[in-house]
Amino acid sequence: MHLATPARASLAAVLLALALLSSPAAAVDWVESGDAGDLPGSFQTTIGVGLLNTISGTIDDTSDRDLFCVRINDPSQFMASLLCASPAGLDLWMFSTSGLGITHDDGCVASATRLTGAFKPGPGSYLLGVSAEGAVARNAASQAIWAAGPIGGERAPDGAGAPGPIATWALQSGVPLFTPYTLQLTGCVPCDAVVRTRAASWGALKLHHR
Repeated sequence: MHLATPARASLAAVLLALALLSSPAAAVDWVESGDAGDLPGSFQTTIGVGLLNTISGTIDDTSDRDLFCVRINDPSQFMASLLCASPAGLDLWMFSTSGLGITHDDGCVASATRLTGAFKPGPGSYLLGVSAEGAVARNAASQAIWAAGPIGGERAPDGAGAPGPIATWALQSGVPLFTPYTLQLTGCVPCDAVVRTRAASWGALKLHHR
């Protein structure tokens, strides 16, 4: 019987890790690190290799909005869903990376708030957002990009501020919520496929091999 030396064991571990990262069956669960930003200049980039399964985070108060960059290669396969119990649940948003409004859902239908690829102009990177109910995305002239809700159901920008880009959010009171969320995703991958090891603003991730 041959015993593995430390050098051989280390090499085997590295090769196994590389195989998992390069495998098309690998999947990523992204966890918000700190507080994801709420505008195109401060979003959090998802990082990893493989399909992006989930994004988890917390809405700390009614003025908290979280934006994450994801990449959608085939809009017809994309869906983001968030379980909800009432129309007063969390809202979902999507913008282009430059801040143009793409789609929004501020209602709870069949126990979920959902975004699909219906309004995506094509493959590319997008900003996927989560907010407390009642958030209002505004353009530089302080006009709402989407009309006031909740209306229920996904919709393209339909407010006076359409098509954006987003410049601010309407001020809200900041009432504590501390509401955790987990977005269930299909048809998208992390924005950055390069797994880096050091950066204060990057979120945590878990890789699953299936």
